[in-house]
Amino acid sequence: MKTRLSWVIGAAALLMVSGCGKDLTPLKTQALGLVSKYAPQIKTATETVSGLLGRAEGLPLELPGATALVNALNGKKETLTQLQGLLDAAPAQIEALVKGGKGEELQQLTTGLDTNVGGPLGTLTADLDGLATQVGAIEGEAKAAAAKAGVTTLVEKLTPQLAGAQTALDALRARVKGVPATATGAAALTADVEALNSALATGKGALDGLSGKAEGKTPEELQALVDTSTTELDALVAKLAADLPALTARADALDAALASGTAWSKDLGGDVVIDGAPDGAESQLIAFLDDAARAVDDTTWFDFDRLTFASGSAALDMEASRPQIANLAAILTAYPALKLKIGGYTDNTGPAAANKKISLQRAQAVVKALGDAGVAADRLEAEGYGPEHPVCEANDTEECRAQNRRIAMRVTAK
Repeated sequence: MKTRLSWVIGAAALLMVSGCGKDLTPLKTQALGLVSKYAPQIKTATETVSGLLGRAEGLPLELPGATALVNALNGKKETLTQLQGLLDAAPAQIEALVKGGKGEELQQLTTGLDTNVGGPLGTLTADLDGLATQVGAIEGEAKAAAAKAGVTTLVEKLTPQLAGAQTALDALRARVKGVPATATGAAALTADVEALNSALATGKGALDGLSGKAEGKTPEELQALVDTSTTELDALVAKLAADLPALTARADALDAALASGTAWSKDLGGDVVIDGAPDGAESQLIAFLDDAARAVDDTTWFDFDRLTFASGSAALDMEASRPQIANLAAILTAYPALKLKIGGYTDNTGPAAANKKISLQRAQAVVKALGDAGVAADRLEAEGYGPEHPVCEANDTEECRAQNRRIAMRVTAK
């Protein structure tokens, strides 16, 4: 009995020395707690490093510090991969040590988790703030470089375009200056050409001063300057592309009109110049008004030559008719004693009553348009004559009937 008891006591002592008899649950809990503690920290750090690395790899590597920054972040990424590997292996190792009753080794593993994972992880996490600052700083340099390059690109792109436009516009200005100021459309064309030249000068000035404006600006301010300047100057280039050909076409038409003798204009004073044809309604009316020897009568009528109505309608096509309406309103303003009667006429086709009605409606439409242009109602009257008083009495061909479908005016006071 004594011998058996001694064996039991000896076996127990041996177990205590080896750790097999010790309850390892608290130590296991501690070790697994460290795994649970460091796992989310490694995950967060890995996500942070990946984000910073993605930003850093998008930077121009020729910028100072960019390559070293990418290398540093790749080093952090590799460290985190190693730490994650240690952490991933720990649970199985812990279970094996507990199962084998190896308390001393379990204690070493627990201490190792703190030393070999927690320590490097803490250092790495502390380094990330500095690395993030470096990424932000180099990104700022990259933005500044890109914005400055944008200024240079814009200047290099648009300078020759605006120079070419200026050459073409200078040639057009020289042409227009050679046109008699009294020619139909000359004043308006000159004004439009000079307005375009002024816009071009403003744009060239803005482009020339762009580099100076870029000095001392933040990357965001630089980019805003580039964006605004690009929008404004692109709009100018588009305007030049559209307006230069249109103005050139007007100059060509004016030259052709002068060559054929069909150009006429009248300075009404107060910077008001009207255009028309030498034998048009405006020129005939003004000639009558300026001739003191010509008295007001019931038989002197002047046919409008630029009024258009919708087919079979009394609706005045203002898009086509506005120039002559505006001219007549200007004449009435320049000659304050002038009063007019507007007469409407048709051809002889269709019922006479219907023709007389539409001729009156058309005359009234002209009176209304003049009223809308600012002419007082008591200076105008309208009457419809239908097919009466034809200017082409035969009324037997379409050409003849077209002459009879007209609107005319008669001076009732001057």
